[in-house]
Amino acid sequence: MTLIDRYLTRQYLTNIGILFLFFFTVVIVIDFSLNFDEYTDVADRLMTQKGQAPSMVRRALLSIMLLLDLWWPRLFQLYNVLLGMVLVGAMGFT
Repeated sequence: MTLIDRYLTRQYLTNIGILFLFFFTVVIVIDFSLNFDEYTDVADRLMTQKGQAPSMVRRALLSIMLLLDLWWPRLFQLYNVLLGMVLVGAMGFT
């Protein structure tokens, strides 16, 4: 394998990683912004069930944890949907 082949392979794999990270972030942020009130309502209910005082920092952290708990298994499905588009996009950027 020549030097240029190694460079192109590394650049292609880097572009794949960057594109997946970008698309995952965009989808999660859009979901969080559209359903922000639902995440905070569930966080408030969980805090009152546990007998904790609802503070703004706790509510924010619990809302983010609920978002990550929801989206962690869905990322595998999103990966499957985006795979072809990301591979073609990475090839175009490389």
